Amino acid sequence: MVGKMGGFGLFGVVFKGRLNKFDFLTKTVIMLILFYF
Repeated sequence: MVGKMGGFGLFGVVFKGRLNKFDFLTKTVIMLILFYF
């Protein structure tokens, strides 16, 4: 879980850098993915 969360954290940073406007949406998507995993 920690390793997966760390990987998703890196993806979150990348998404933040590219999609500042959709920051909230990306966070919700990441949270949903984590819940599914």
